[in-house]
Amino acid sequence: MRPDQVVCSGCHLRALGQLDPDEYADCLNRAGEEWANFSFLTLNGVPQSPPDPLSFSAATLTPDPTKALFMDSGDRLVVSIHDSTDGLVTSVSDTTTNQTGSMTASVANGFAHPLCQPTASSCTEEPYAFHPMYSTSNEHTSVPWAAHSVGGCLATDFDFDGTSYQPGWSGTLEDVSADHQLHSESFLFTSPLSGGLNYERVAFEADLPAIEFAVGCDTLTGAGCTNPPPGARTSTRSTRRAA
Repeated sequence: MRPDQVVCSGCHLRALGQLDPDEYADCLNRAGEEWANFSFLTLNGVPQSPPDPLSFSAATLTPDPTKALFMDSGDRLVVSIHDSTDGLVTSVSDTTTNQTGSMTASVANGFAHPLCQPTASSCTEEPYAFHPMYSTSNEHTSVPWAAHSVGGCLATDFDFDGTSYQPGWSGTLEDVSADHQLHSESFLFTSPLSGGLNYERVAFEADLPAIEFAVGCDTLTGAGCTNPPPGARTSTRSTRRAA
């Protein structure tokens, strides 16, 4: 993220529907095979636009500066993802601006899922409160239809030319003053907590070749797949330090 960038974050929940094209054409056309609920984290915890799969629109994916939490490069953030009786709660507290954005994947906030109705001529959905399925994870935790075997997806750069793959990290320039003007600070992560306790391990996963299809990789046979991928001039670096 550049020092002059302003960003926001959201609650994004996806699921794969086992849909037969002949029976669920309307659901496939309107919600897609891998349907999603999405809402930006807002200052009052209420979606700025309906988040459910059948109500997706440009407004859903366009943050409203009067409602969504906006953060500046270099802000200090406290991130919390936890369960509640109403649904999964995602919140970000910006300790630099003293603002907090949150979203609960609840019925009251309009979260929903398409119904399995093989004989229906039109797609319908019902309100749904999403809750976590697991409290822990390891290398053997797997969702068969997803590329990610551990945890979830933070971001994807299909052509491998974004900031993560360029020499634009904090500390790139020897001139400290110039470096601070051009590059944001490094991202610092503390250990996630479960029940108030630290996890024993944390992992970062890069799903190659699953995300190399845009650079000539056959994700089924492996033909044309390389590591590092074409166009990746460098790669993300991470270090560990004591608190």
